[in-house]
Amino acid sequence: SRPLYFWREAVAGIEKSKAVLEKEGIPIQLRYSYHSFPQTEPDSLSLFSALESDNPDGLILFPVGGQACRGFLETASIPTVIFNDTQDYMTPDWFRAHAHTVFIGPDGYGEGECAASLIASCGVDIRSLGVICTRHNSSAQVSEQRVKGVCDKARELFPEAQIFHIELDPTARIAPSTLAQRL
Repeated sequence: SRPLYFWREAVAGIEKSKAVLEKEGIPIQLRYSYHSFPQTEPDSLSLFSALESDNPDGLILFPVGGQACRGFLETASIPTVIFNDTQDYMTPDWFRAHAHTVFIGPDGYGEGECAASLIASCGVDIRSLGVICTRHNSSAQVSEQRVKGVCDKARELFPEAQIFHIELDPTARIAPSTLAQRL
């Protein structure tokens, strides 16, 4: 589950876009439907079948994952916005081949590069750098790209530094002393 502020901001952006379109004379009817992301492929198939049978004019999906989701995205002709989350198969070529599907979300790699650049702007001689993140299934690809961006840029900016990447279980509690030992 995402923090309340995540959804509050997402819905505010959707509502703002609706208002802009309606000012242009394009009527928009929104229906929000929140589902727990299915844990099994049969449950996913049922969810996507139900979504399609509602005959929506468009969908905004988050998160996306699993073969059922991929099959739905590749066969349905419903204009779909993938929100904040992509999968490994969703390359620029995949999006060009499935023009009814678009992605709106963070540039994980660019965010990582920005973080490393901000560290460099502090003017500190970095000899070691710990990149700590939590493991989160629904945004794993974005997180991986963000970490890669940090590490790649840090290696460029601090070629002599040792760079450590530690992935934590988001449900676990860890004492600062234990974390320091990992570094």
